Amino acid sequence: TRSVSTCPFWTPHTTASLGHVDTDRVRRSSSATQMPAAAQARAALGVLPNSGGGNLSPLQKRLGLGTPNASLDEPQSVESSPPTSTEASGFPYLLTVVVVSGHNLASRDSNGLSDPYIKLKVGASGFSKAKTSTVYKSLSPIWNETFDLGVYSLTDSLMLRVFDKDIIGTHDPMGRSVINLSKLPLGIETEMRLALEATEGCNITEELGYIMVKLTLQSFAAIPPDVEMLKRKRGSVFDSSSTLKKRHTRQPSGQQDSTSSCHKKGGCVNITRSILSVTLLSGTTLAAMDENGLSDPYCKFRLGPEKWKSRVINKTLNPEWKEKFEMRMIDGQCDTLQVHVYDKDYASKDDFMGSCEVDVSSLAPDVTHNITRTLGDFEGEINFLLTITGLKDPSEFDGMDPQDPESLRTPQVLDSYSLRKTPADMTDVGILMVKVIRAAGLAAADIGGNSDPFVTVELGNSMVRTETVYKNRNPEWNKCFFLKIKDIHSVLDVLVQDEDRDGSEFLGRINIPLLSIVPGETRLYALKDTKLRSLFKGQIELQCDLIYNPVRASIRTFNPAEKKYIEASDKFSRQILSANITRVAALVRAISAFLEFVNSIFLWKRKVQSLMAFLVFVVVVLIFDLWMVFAFLLTIFMVQYFRNNVGMGARSNPERSAEDAVSTDDDDDDKVQDKKGLKQRLQDLYNICLTVQNALDMVASLGERVKNTVNWRVPFQSWLAMTVLTVAMVVTYVIPLRYLILLWGINKFTKRLRKPNFIPNNELLDFFSRTPSDPELVERTVIAAHVDTKKPTSPTNRKKKKRQ
Repeated sequence: TRSVSTCPFWTPHTTASLGHVDTDRVRRSSSATQMPAAAQARAALGVLPNSGGGNLSPLQKRLGLGTPNASLDEPQSVESSPPTSTEASGFPYLLTVVVVSGHNLASRDSNGLSDPYIKLKVGASGFSKAKTSTVYKSLSPIWNETFDLGVYSLTDSLMLRVFDKDIIGTHDPMGRSVINLSKLPLGIETEMRLALEATEGCNITEELGYIMVKLTLQSFAAIPPDVEMLKRKRGSVFDSSSTLKKRHTRQPSGQQDSTSSCHKKGGCVNITRSILSVTLLSGTTLAAMDENGLSDPYCKFRLGPEKWKSRVINKTLNPEWKEKFEMRMIDGQCDTLQVHVYDKDYASKDDFMGSCEVDVSSLAPDVTHNITRTLGDFEGEINFLLTITGLKDPSEFDGMDPQDPESLRTPQVLDSYSLRKTPADMTDVGILMVKVIRAAGLAAADIGGNSDPFVTVELGNSMVRTETVYKNRNPEWNKCFFLKIKDIHSVLDVLVQDEDRDGSEFLGRINIPLLSIVPGETRLYALKDTKLRSLFKGQIELQCDLIYNPVRASIRTFNPAEKKYIEASDKFSRQILSANITRVAALVRAISAFLEFVNSIFLWKRKVQSLMAFLVFVVVVLIFDLWMVFAFLLTIFMVQYFRNNVGMGARSNPERSAEDAVSTDDDDDDKVQDKKGLKQRLQDLYNICLTVQNALDMVASLGERVKNTVNWRVPFQSWLAMTVLTVAMVVTYVIPLRYLILLWGINKFTKRLRKPNFIPNNELLDFFSRTPSDPELVERTVIAAHVDTKKPTSPTNRKKKKRQ
């Protein structure tokens, strides 16, 4: 623990205004000369008086030093907005808090004790936060933990809240204490006894006890350069994210830190340079570590001080994790990603199954890299995706300037995707440029009414993200990304999130089909909720542009679509099952109506229609040829095309479908069954219902995809269908049917001989899989956003209107 510094300028007046502070326990070595608060600051910083207010440093101006009537006792003279200086970490002040101990705390458990821990927060919005460890079964805990917290303004307050940790349920409050930082002396450590006051959930008449802390408030400008550099090396200078780590001051005697500079744990958060997004996919032919010839593998990732551990996959040598996480890349730390694979053993120490390393500094930023590594001297290999993103400085992409969106349409890029370059690379369909400009009116995710938003952009299995803009609901990024297009039917997924210490919070999302993008258009999009069915608070402005080779895109359409590595797992839902049954019933009714119409013609219920149908039937039978089938299908496409363009047909309303869409919330059964047989029967019932649900979805989706293709929901798909039908009509007209059937059979029988590794597929089903079904159309509907958009109607208000 640190020794308490003497404070000859500490006054009873200052002590009394520190919030809930017991002045009897405030240590001071002298009660001699009393000085004003401004003089205390000048003395602590070594600043000479300047009554004229001449040339002042930025720090003096922020503190109000050297100006007439300036005093630390007048908080209105201090700027409360974040500074724009380039000092150490972006914070003008550093508050070091040593949480020493607690005494006579309240009892919250049935055994008459508590499991206390303390949360620390600076400012109303909590831009600097920290939390102590939990001391179990104690009313007088001892922590001796040190935290470095950033302070924007001397008018901010430090709040310490004590909680009792519970395994089940919410944590019980045990009291709080608030300290006004404007009354703390600069550069002097002060020990305080803080009496806890009752909060919501506490009994007013209850004795809550007190906690002992030591506080040191200092300016970064007053820290000597050599000490500041030492803090940077030790990781005690934090970044603007204010995600803090504690420093334990209590160490066993004689114990030293044996970790390398890359893995040093001491200190607070360092300066974050970028974000490493990791997607752990799978392992192949791993070593067998158990007696049954299998293993229970899991992975550990380490990048500098950052660590992450995957879940355990039991009894397999070919595990599939499919987990996604992020690790911060910190200035001054090593850039080697270490991956260790272990076999989980419950009765003994876990067995080591191998390791590998990746030098992430050699990877191109804002590009997703698919990496496969062997596990050293052990059997097997693991596969994962790495993306370095979240950089503040833009990065180049294939020679294109990331600050100039027009660089996408340079002659070199346009020539590489021209028709004459089609055979060069059939897998490279095109390039998409997405410029994330700004967001407006985002939801408040943090205490104080602010958010820390960032944007994640995904296209297939490629992912990039912007940097985080802190404490802002109307952020501006102006960040440009370039993404390779592998399938023109892919959907651009834009996700806005709030960065938190314990994860990310949802702020909005939109899905934009690539074929719906107008090249070069800048547009303000309304954000949707997590299910993409209704509006969410806020808008985001994007500029999108793309170029692609239409021949490559067309050929790619008849090949299997790229499968996303990370997808939401299927779950049984009664609402989804009911909706799928409704969709199938609608298709059955449509087919029944058509059959009834045909039957009415046979029964001559409408004599004119029956007579015309009879004449057409006679003529077609007499002169029928195969090309007429394709001509008939072409006619249907053309009629529907003109109906949609001249307004003769009524399109379905996706927005109305979004309102009527059912919720996919799962009704989880929380009851635990004692009998294993009943539990197994329930599991079997679950599997059956899940199979029926997926089968109904498959049938309904196929019918809807055909319908949407004919109805020109995806014009590219409909034009492609018309082109294929025209070619088929001409071929069948020129070449006799018997030769076509012969060629088809030869192709089917010899395909395996010509392409031993080909993947069997149905070209027709692959084609229709690119057309969205009705639910997918609703999810991909882009809603025009306006600056003065009305607040979306909540589900509760919508139900009230329906009842009325």
